[in-house]
Amino acid sequence: MPRPAKHHEISKLLKQRIASGMYLDQPIPGERALAAETGVSYMTARKAVQQLVEQNVLTRAKNGRLEAPQLTDTKQDVHTYVLLTPAFESFGYQNIRMSIERVMSHFNGVLKISSYRHWHDPALMSAFDGDWNGIFIIPPNEGLPKLLLDRMLANRDRIVVVYSDLTELGFVSLDNSLESWASVMVEHLASLGHDRVDCLNTQPGKDVLNRVKGWKAGVDKLGIQGHCWNDQVENFDFNWVRAYEIALKGLKSGKMANAVFCTTLATCKGLARAAFELGMELGKDIHYCTMDVPYESIYEIPSVTTLNLYPLHHYVHKSFEWLEYGDGVLVDGKLLIAPDQAPDLLLGESTGFASKANRTKLNETYKDS
Repeated sequence: MPRPAKHHEISKLLKQRIASGMYLDQPIPGERALAAETGVSYMTARKAVQQLVEQNVLTRAKNGRLEAPQLTDTKQDVHTYVLLTPAFESFGYQNIRMSIERVMSHFNGVLKISSYRHWHDPALMSAFDGDWNGIFIIPPNEGLPKLLLDRMLANRDRIVVVYSDLTELGFVSLDNSLESWASVMVEHLASLGHDRVDCLNTQPGKDVLNRVKGWKAGVDKLGIQGHCWNDQVENFDFNWVRAYEIALKGLKSGKMANAVFCTTLATCKGLARAAFELGMELGKDIHYCTMDVPYESIYEIPSVTTLNLYPLHHYVHKSFEWLEYGDGVLVDGKLLIAPDQAPDLLLGESTGFASKANRTKLNETYKDS
């Protein structure tokens, strides 16, 4: 099958970008800029643009700039939103994106996704200048420097913080996994006969460190022993590699307990690999669990015990209602949009239980969230 002409590929790329909202807050590139970006000749880029002009996808303004009638209509009739997310892959980030996109359709909205590497990334800082109806932000792990916090505070009435509780700063915050629930996982490990439950964390970030506090609260409540192995990687480093190194040393020396709460699923992966290499039978010689991403945990080998987290769609929908109608929709005026109680355990092989999770049902639940 012959490959489509280059200008057809470029015009298809532009159409996809327009439809996805990429040019909601930035100009559509002209032919020369488009040619330089995509590595084609000026004439090829010109053919692509002319094709879209003939299809009424693009028009040319009097000043020569390209415009999309669809975007003009969108800005007038449709609400626009942006999701600011760290620039690395995460099932949690994918889940919030899919939830926003699904719920957004009920509010006649268009979403742009903007990724950033650090708090001073222009992609993050410039987003607050856009004329968005709502800004969803997953905060950077390194915290909120004053410059970034000031920009956020100036836009507080249209910001929803995701996966972090910043209500003490006056921000509406959205989460379906509260850090205090870590104590539930400690109780589960203790119920298996363990009088010591350790905690393993290698990921930076306030929300993850709050899970460590939840673990400590659980250990103190039960009056059992526990040690926290907390050695955080730099932002964007491989935290499961650090977890493997710590667990290998701790388990080999006998200093690490054989019951471990891991703050993230990635940490579980490092621990499991270390235990396996030391000849330990996972789920028998060592028990471990997390409170992270159930829709991924059930596919681990062995499957990892976690919390069967509530789907996000209800909480995302409530955040859209707040953006649309204001504080009146918040329950008792609370800025935290989250479940009232911990969900059930999703038992896995990592704590000695045969995995009974209905994967098809669970996948559909989170897919539709």
